[in-house]
Amino acid sequence: MPSNYFLKDLDINGITLCGIFVDSKPFISRYNGSAQYNRQYLIDHSNPTYINQQQQFINQALSSSTAMWAFVMSHYPLFGSAVSYGNDAGAFPGQFNAWSMLLDSINRYKPVAYMNGHDHIMTLGVPPANKTNNYTQYYTSGADAIGAQTDSCADPAKFAYTNGGNGGFMIVTVNATIWQVRYLNFKTVHI
Repeated sequence: MPSNYFLKDLDINGITLCGIFVDSKPFISRYNGSAQYNRQYLIDHSNPTYINQQQQFINQALSSSTAMWAFVMSHYPLFGSAVSYGNDAGAFPGQFNAWSMLLDSINRYKPVAYMNGHDHIMTLGVPPANKTNNYTQYYTSGADAIGAQTDSCADPAKFAYTNGGNGGFMIVTVNATIWQVRYLNFKTVHI
């Protein structure tokens, strides 16, 4: 990775894409100071200055992009079937208003997709009506890794994938007019 958050422009046979990669670990308040994660990294980055600088970068990247397709990638889901950090409440509250600011930018600039992993599932998240721009799709593809017994995303009965016992990933196909995502698991393809 070039930095903790960054932009990657791609031109593939005249089809232009702009990927904005977000550092969302400092957004999660329960990670702050946790010995389970890189404590020094969180001490250095879980602060309003870092969050605001990253948010300014995201706004600039989305507002100035001339790509046919802009998308945002993060490790953590804004809206998904397992966890919805975009609701900015419940068991995983954000800190420094980070999730709300990210969602505001997505709703303002309307990238085609917000893509993430983290949850060991493959799903299309659906935001509540008051938090959608009716354009951006929320994709989770965290199912290519088997969860450990201590992993809260794992199926407690199997300690494996929570998408029915099959790993998988997303296949994204684009052209000048179509953005298509297919979910591929080890048994079937879902369109």
